[in-house]
Amino acid sequence: MSKRPFFYIGLIGILIIANVYWLAQSFPPSAPFMLKGFSSPVIFFEFIQSPVEVEAFFGLDDYDFDTEKFIKAMDKGNKIDFLFAFLYSTFFFLFFKKLSEVSNKQWYKIGMILAVLAFVGDVVENVQLLQITSKVSQGGYDNNLNFLFIFTWIKWFSLAIGFALFGLWLVKLSGVLRYMGYVAWLPIILGFIAFLNRGVYTELFTRAIDIMFFVAISYCFMFEKSQHFPENEPI
Repeated sequence: MSKRPFFYIGLIGILIIANVYWLAQSFPPSAPFMLKGFSSPVIFFEFIQSPVEVEAFFGLDDYDFDTEKFIKAMDKGNKIDFLFAFLYSTFFFLFFKKLSEVSNKQWYKIGMILAVLAFVGDVVENVQLLQITSKVSQGGYDNNLNFLFIFTWIKWFSLAIGFALFGLWLVKLSGVLRYMGYVAWLPIILGFIAFLNRGVYTELFTRAIDIMFFVAISYCFMFEKSQHFPENEPI
């Protein structure tokens, strides 16, 4: 095992950060309508649930709003998101593969399965979003909304569960990393609340996932072979 076994995985994390910037420059910063508690058009569109919300979100009743331009921006971002999904799911997959090796605990490979689920969920989610934007003016996207609901939650809960697993590793370490292990359980808690109550908790849930990605990427560069390893005892 190399001195820094996670280092090359961290390089994928750098690509993820660059892709986040690209996405931020591509998606529109605001929308004609979002439910109370939402601040990001990207997140609201992922968790949108009804034709009424879709029509309001795209400003179909606002004759001063350039709906076509808004749709093009959303489509551009969602197409870029296919690359983003590949990058973060690859990071997730390789991260848990390496974690299972350095910890000698095979059950961390569950994270590899979750990475695949998150990727599939995101791909199907993006397909539904693109289908909805193509049908906005004429309607008939109820089935797309149903699939969107299912696969959006598959994606986000897969990531939340994965980071909870990562948290079980971190709490066995020392210092700040130990405390981050407890923080790693926050996404899954917020996720259950958000599932029952869309709005501000949905935004907090997705932000918590973002924070844990930053923690995991940082950990890739911090981890050294000479560090103290947690006891190889079942949790």
